[in-house]
Amino acid sequence: MKDHRYPQIWALFLALLVLAPSLPDLYAQHSEEAGPDIQITEVPPARPGNPDEMYPISGKVTAAPSDAKVVIYTYAGDRWWVQPFDYAPLTDVKGGKFETETHPGSIYAALLVKPTYKPAARLMALPDKGGDVLARHRVAGKRD
Repeated sequence: MKDHRYPQIWALFLALLVLAPSLPDLYAQHSEEAGPDIQITEVPPARPGNPDEMYPISGKVTAAPSDAKVVIYTYAGDRWWVQPFDYAPLTDVKGGKFETETHPGSIYAALLVKPTYKPAARLMALPDKGGDVLARHRVAGKRD
């Protein structure tokens, strides 16, 4: 009796050989379609809120409009506080990266926003993605 599976296996193998070079392009296209994203890569330490201390915070941004900005919030006490100062809450994105300073807290958040976004100085809860908020990332402060 003749086994008919071999032609199917060879056809699948040949199809994979033809498609394999385009798989990275398909993945990149899917990532771009997923929309803007933001990640905090340099996480400040977890500390009680203190207006006299500052720590660096930075991260990366992908698939964002060229005029997008970053807003940092620190959770200290019982609310979120805009960083580094309420009079200067917008951080520029340069080369897909952002960096600024923040006062300490237990949790840090980065919002990728449209330049028209007006951040509140204090919040009980972070805004969700949508409208002027293009992406959001939260991370606990580093433990010693």
